Amino acid sequence: MTLCAMPLSRPDASCCCTSAAEVTCMSERRKTPPPEPRPARRLAEPDSFPGSEFPSTLSHELRTPLNAILGYAQLLGMDEGLNEQQRRGIETIRTTGEHLLSLINDVLDLSKLGADGHELVLAPVQIAPFLASAADVLRAKAGEKNLVLGLDVDPKLPVVVLADELRLRQVLLNLLGNALRFTDHGSVTLCARDEGREGRHALVRIEVRDTGVGIQPEDLPLIFQPFKQVGDAQRREGGTGLGLTVARALVTAMGGHIDVTSEPGRGTQFSFQLRLQLADTGEREAWTPSLPAHPEGRRPRVLVIDDVAHNRDMLVDFLIAAGYDIESADDGQQGMDKVRIFHPELIVMDSVMPGISGLQVTRMLRASSTYSTLPIIVVSADATEQHLQDCLQAGASVCLTKPVRLDRLAAAIQQLLHQPARLDRL
Repeated sequence: MTLCAMPLSRPDASCCCTSAAEVTCMSERRKTPPPEPRPARRLAEPDSFPGSEFPSTLSHELRTPLNAILGYAQLLGMDEGLNEQQRRGIETIRTTGEHLLSLINDVLDLSKLGADGHELVLAPVQIAPFLASAADVLRAKAGEKNLVLGLDVDPKLPVVVLADELRLRQVLLNLLGNALRFTDHGSVTLCARDEGREGRHALVRIEVRDTGVGIQPEDLPLIFQPFKQVGDAQRREGGTGLGLTVARALVTAMGGHIDVTSEPGRGTQFSFQLRLQLADTGEREAWTPSLPAHPEGRRPRVLVIDDVAHNRDMLVDFLIAAGYDIESADDGQQGMDKVRIFHPELIVMDSVMPGISGLQVTRMLRASSTYSTLPIIVVSADATEQHLQDCLQAGASVCLTKPVRLDRLAAAIQQLLHQPARLDRL
């Protein structure tokens, strides 16, 4: 080992430059036995990049602040006293936040492409409103380019099917966003067609058509490869090169296959068919915060535990507006103390906190004879399937991923306070 120091003369300070060098003789290196060969690993295993550890950590750190942004956008949007400019501004915050969320999901999903695939979470989805809401996310972006963002939904489609709403929305946002980026004039259209029935399943074809620049024939084999971007450099700056890769992987996980046809200078069409199970077509009531939270008018006690102040405040503001009696705590230990004093009827709690984590609090409550059946909603910025399963195994009644959709949080609270608790991920 050699250590060297050299003085440097600067007009504003005295300092020195230091360096260190280490040299080991090759004969000494030969004395060290070579390491045992390691078995080959697939791309997306936990200790390889871009494996699950780095993307999931990045996803967690981005979802945490986004939870407060989208949460307050939803909460403020419920104010009936907003003027048109205020409502439009809040809607812009919400839609652009959801677009950012789709990009975060792309990064997380890229880490799973070489693993065992994507685990789908099926739930009832009303097709027509779902497609309309997906298009609305990018309607402002279309308006900026003076493009028509059209929606063409077959009236013969079933009302409600079982689907992974989050994943299907992600596919649509990726395809629509790609179409908008490569279209300067004309329109982008989202279409859904009924292609018949197979028993209790509906065959649904979804298409995204644009009148954009099109794709050169030699580029078609490249567009689904990770980080491969075709077209001129200015348009490439608008994307990550992951959207189409992830879209194809998710459609494949759903049992479909993406087809693409394109004519340079005239436009492109992406399409895929899904086989979706039919669900109960009963109408689901919309939840609004102005309704009383309890039929008897009593204010159920809800405890909010979250170490991030802006996320905690957002949940408290929302639940107070919904008519609940609220207490809050900023860590797990304080949360346990509040449980003994406040005696909540339900807890909404972050899963990862310094000191005593949300999962540890859940386990302690489940081990208590007094609070073993207390409904607990765990909110997690870690959207990996393993962490969500860990939450449920710890005893969470429901696990929600950040950013939290307030309508789903409200529905979960109503369900847990009026019906027996069940394990579920909304």
